[in-house]
Amino acid sequence: MNDEKYVIGSGSFRLLIGDLYDLYCYHFSSTRRLAEAADEKALLKIQKSVSGYERRMKRLCRRWGLPTDDTPWAYDTMEKSIRERMLHE
Repeated sequence: MNDEKYVIGSGSFRLLIGDLYDLYCYHFSSTRRLAEAADEKALLKIQKSVSGYERRMKRLCRRWGLPTDDTPWAYDTMEKSIRERMLHE
């Protein structure tokens, strides 16, 4: 196990926490709205409101230093990008 210590600058930390909070709220808001949808009209309304998710995710990827093209990435890529972008060793 790697026991290195890292410090995230206060500005970067606040941005990261803000982004994570936005993702959390967006996910649970969408989930709640889907669960409460009673008919096809309600589902179409939800579909229209979440249609901009690609733009939102590309903006987040740019802020975190992640690839913004359609290539798949995993946990290790995210960890590396956040280290390079936000951590001060």
